[in-house]
Amino acid sequence: MEIDLPESVLEELQKVWKQEWKKLTLADDFIFSRIMQNTEVCKEVLELLLKIKISHIEFPVAQKVIQTLKASKGVRMDVYVQEPNGQRVFDIEIQSVITKEEALRARYYQGMLDLDNLLKGSDYVELPQTYIIFLCMNDPFDLNLPIYEPHSYIDPNNQHPYDDKTRKIFYNVSRYQDVEEPRIKDFLQYLKNKTPTNDFTRRLDQMVEELKTIEMGFTDYIAARQKEFDWFRQGKEQGFEAGLQQGIEQGLERGAYQKALETARAMYLDKIPIETISKYTNLPLDVVQDLF
Repeated sequence: MEIDLPESVLEELQKVWKQEWKKLTLADDFIFSRIMQNTEVCKEVLELLLKIKISHIEFPVAQKVIQTLKASKGVRMDVYVQEPNGQRVFDIEIQSVITKEEALRARYYQGMLDLDNLLKGSDYVELPQTYIIFLCMNDPFDLNLPIYEPHSYIDPNNQHPYDDKTRKIFYNVSRYQDVEEPRIKDFLQYLKNKTPTNDFTRRLDQMVEELKTIEMGFTDYIAARQKEFDWFRQGKEQGFEAGLQQGIEQGLERGAYQKALETARAMYLDKIPIETISKYTNLPLDVVQDLF
């Protein structure tokens, strides 16, 4: 579905998005996925967060889409990475909007990774070791812990791990100050407040700022934002409840509902009438009014 907006309104939206573009940090999924396409940086982040050694990874895939059946729910992964031999597969997700469904989301992503990596007729032993990392800007489980890593065991005394070659880890960026490992703490702190404190985060900060000076980067960002508006408008047409229900139910996995709210606020600051904001962001009028 194409966006059908008057040229004047589209121009106003693009002005808003340009303002947003200047303020983006590594915590934005668009910026994050682009920076992680640098193989060496992505490898360093994986080794840091998983505390493992990786000899080499294939070119990271940003915003990888996996959908096995037309009627099934597809997924779009922020950063998908494989080792050349296919023995290990990695997925990194940056979560700016917490829906309290992160455990179920990780379960579904795991299943899709398995389906994507096991060819028809293959043995289960050929399933790769998979790692799913969620970088959550707020606490996904409300326990005030900086790191959540679920473990499974086959005995009641937790002596024998249930090894299905999967690992999931959730970082609560908002509690970075409680992380014991200094380099991980520095990385999470940079995600939280854009303050580089070591050589690695300073290098990341430089890469982010350089990306924001590239015209193609901004063009891609505008295209991504317009696509999110397409999804939002499509969700409304398919009959979901207005507002937040659309944002959750209609698969705006990258926080398009939240970004629609941000766009509405920016349009309001530019003195665009509330009725116009509601019409072209597809946010209900009462939701827009409650923002101000």
